[in-house]
Amino acid sequence: MTIRNGKRHLVMVLAAAVVLLSMTPGSCKAEADEDIWSDEAPGPTSRRFKMSDEKIEELLDKTAKEHPERAKELRELRKNNPEQFRTEMRQMFFAQRRELREHPGEGPGVHERPGMGPSGVPGMHPKEPMRGREGGEGRRERWRERIARRHEEYIEWLKADFPEEAQKLVRLREKDPETYAKRIMASMRKYVEIMDAQKKNPELAEVLKEELELKQNRDKLLTNIDTSKGKQRKKLEQQLEELVNLRFDLIVRKKQLRYEDLRRKLEQLQKQVKQREAEVEKLKNKKARFIRERLEELTNKTEKISWD
Repeated sequence: MTIRNGKRHLVMVLAAAVVLLSMTPGSCKAEADEDIWSDEAPGPTSRRFKMSDEKIEELLDKTAKEHPERAKELRELRKNNPEQFRTEMRQMFFAQRRELREHPGEGPGVHERPGMGPSGVPGMHPKEPMRGREGGEGRRERWRERIARRHEEYIEWLKADFPEEAQKLVRLREKDPETYAKRIMASMRKYVEIMDAQKKNPELAEVLKEELELKQNRDKLLTNIDTSKGKQRKKLEQQLEELVNLRFDLIVRKKQLRYEDLRRKLEQLQKQVKQREAEVEKLKNKKARFIRERLEELTNKTEKISWD
């Protein structure tokens, strides 16, 4: 891979990461029927959504035209692991739809076809030019700059909060840009929610950190339980029960913090609604005066002299 292609590759992967990660948890959608233990946040990639075979074939065909190797990998995955295959196809579909909806005139743009980046994550085909008064290239450049800033912000945050992860990524970026492009997306999936929470709700960020650590400990415990027997297994299972108990409390606290944040936003919106209502009533009461003043402005031919 050339340096130029490597940079373009990285931008496309980072764009996909930003799109996918913009689908963060905390939706106001009712969550009564969700699996609270699931590591996947409820949202558009939920198992409730099912892609038709026709849509899957359409995405595969588009991928094959631009990235035949990736299309081949996906078709193999379809045979060997159908569930994982459908998960990846759903991610592609929602990432493309989200990008087109959220940024209709920037980056990929509404005049470009959604597709796949070189490493198999959602990207955009740069074949069709963007249209607009300022020209597509200017918007495209601003889009690239925004993605690059988001990427650098994430790396700097990692260096402070998760230095080991940051060091691994920095070394990989210098050594193998293509593998780095894949790894950075997985890393952002894991940590970027914490980074964003630190800006708006530090208490929530701490809860997310604790939950991440608990999940990592859980995975280690499960591995050890699978290879243990007798008293040792029973002891590990007791530790697992304690861990699950702690995580339940964290899940409840996390939901409580998100609820409180949502309530604050609602209170702000209610305040804005009252302000707008007052403005409307004020205008209604002063209708005659505003009309009179406007008519005077429109019909007054006297030239005003500026004495300054």
